[in-house]
Amino acid sequence: MSLHDINVSVFTLLYPGKIKKMENSLYSIKRLRPLFRLSDGGEVPQLLWKLREFDIVHLHYPFYGAQEWVWLSRLISKKPYVVTYHMDADSSGFIYKKIQSVYDKIWAGRVLGGAKKIIAIDRAHFDNTRYGKCCRPDSVEEVFNAVNSDIFHPTGASWANLGLPELVGRQTLLFVGNFLPFKRFDLLCEALAMLPKEMALVAVGDGYCRDEYRAKIKSMGLASRVTFYGRCVNKNKLADLYSAADCLVVPSDRAESFSLTALESQACGTPVIATNIPGVRGRIEDGCDGFLFASGDKFDMAKKISTFFALSPEERALMGKSGRSKILSKYSWDDHIKKLITIYHEVLA
Repeated sequence: MSLHDINVSVFTLLYPGKIKKMENSLYSIKRLRPLFRLSDGGEVPQLLWKLREFDIVHLHYPFYGAQEWVWLSRLISKKPYVVTYHMDADSSGFIYKKIQSVYDKIWAGRVLGGAKKIIAIDRAHFDNTRYGKCCRPDSVEEVFNAVNSDIFHPTGASWANLGLPELVGRQTLLFVGNFLPFKRFDLLCEALAMLPKEMALVAVGDGYCRDEYRAKIKSMGLASRVTFYGRCVNKNKLADLYSAADCLVVPSDRAESFSLTALESQACGTPVIATNIPGVRGRIEDGCDGFLFASGDKFDMAKKISTFFALSPEERALMGKSGRSKILSKYSWDDHIKKLITIYHEVLA
């Protein structure tokens, strides 16, 4: 059985400016209007009857406002469900934290306990999550996220044809992600300040702490060395950015469940320098296709970046090829889909 033999419907929230329903040959997307919104979640009780027509339900956790209805639907329709546990949810603000605490006490154990299978995208990360050690060991399966290596591949792009000629000939670091506090873009900038002045940083992302970081970079005298590229939703252009950079840096100090950006970068033949924490270190073979540095340590980060650029161009290119080979052998979409289908068969059996 292949993906083409499965009828897949994706239920998500209806956000402003989004089309309510979309279909293609592989799946349909159905956006539900929530009774009310709360932070990133939304209460969608209509799932209770909309899920009846399906043989199996695949819940992506956390999805506040939806997961309790998946659990209740199983009680009523007797249809099994599996859960992919992406990360612990962390609310900001006193009120949201209290609401989440109460919600989790009521629903987290029920939802995870009712699942026929729990998919961990990285077992080391899952074992360190809030509920990882509470789940039945025999119910947990590790299934890595995957990357489309046809889109993310070495493109030969340069900073000149990306509209950034001022970076041509300079050693360049790349950061890709939202400017959330735990992503530690600030720590990366502090490490950059300790590195040679000709070295530059390109930041791809937006939102959250962006303005705060801009002000900090200016006060540190790094404005001429840091380029804020903004959001990049075009995956082909993102592949060009990975390909043009010398290396990607993943400075997060906690809560990274997998680091898909590390896979995308390696698929493009660009080595990765990343923090040594669960969920990230599983993507990097230290000294082979990248380097790992101590979490939260700007000095060790700067040291590993210096170690990388001390390598010859040939050695850095070989490191990039090793990363690309690993992606093709370990993180392909075909393997990911085969593992999911196997789990579905086991659950339905």
